[in-house]
Amino acid sequence: MHSAGSALSAEQRHETAQSTVRSTQTAGPETDSEAVDSVFRNRWLDGARQYVVSADGKLQTADGSLGDVEVGNATIAGTANDGSGQQSQFDLSTIKPALPCGPSPLTAAEIARLVVEAAQKYRVDPAFALAVSTAESRLDRDRNSPKGARGPMQLMPPTADFLGVTDICDPAENIDGGVRLLKSLFETYRNPLIVAAAYNAGETNVQKYGGVPPFPETVRFVAEVINRQIGLPLPRAKDQGTKGTLTQRIDDDAAAGVLANATPRQWVGGVMQF
Repeated sequence: MHSAGSALSAEQRHETAQSTVRSTQTAGPETDSEAVDSVFRNRWLDGARQYVVSADGKLQTADGSLGDVEVGNATIAGTANDGSGQQSQFDLSTIKPALPCGPSPLTAAEIARLVVEAAQKYRVDPAFALAVSTAESRLDRDRNSPKGARGPMQLMPPTADFLGVTDICDPAENIDGGVRLLKSLFETYRNPLIVAAAYNAGETNVQKYGGVPPFPETVRFVAEVINRQIGLPLPRAKDQGTKGTLTQRIDDDAAAGVLANATPRQWVGGVMQF
């Protein structure tokens, strides 16, 4: 699920995402890359590094302290969503919702393979891309969000439109667009915690709070993505029954089947090493 907001206009984000599949063009005296680097250094470089996800799936500071993680003027614990209640990637005010997708034509394992292939094509960590797809849609098992997101990468219709995805329900197209979006976010933020948060809650919220927004849904999403990426067991909710456990096992098995040669992540001094 996502919350509305994007730091860039739809056209700017489209241009950024599309640039991942073409050569870099010559820029003026102050290039876009330099501008991004400046924003990144001033706002996220130090702050973004102080957050880690513990083995039990909780977000905490890098020094190991527990409790609320401060984000701007808010804290993660006990802070409600800003009320937008929308999906992340773009403002939906002028976009008609897409029709619901039918059942996925592919198995979870086939979806996982497509995600890994797209990640390798665009040089995104396959384990991260796979973690995002699993957290978003259970590898295309949950294809339709009540808020309008569709397919294995849960793209919003305007996002799909600007990414050049003509059929949002086609798994291959959906995955290609979603991974290109991840590539664009990594080029901007370079931190998997922030990238996951921006994919889920939108770039406006990431910039507003100077890091992971204090939305419970986003915090859970970031924790799940990072835990899946580095291969940690996910915390089990108190009300999760046998069905939930089985679904998680199917997701994990599908991911493991295509990531047999993935580079393992390690914790060193309580800090995640990528």
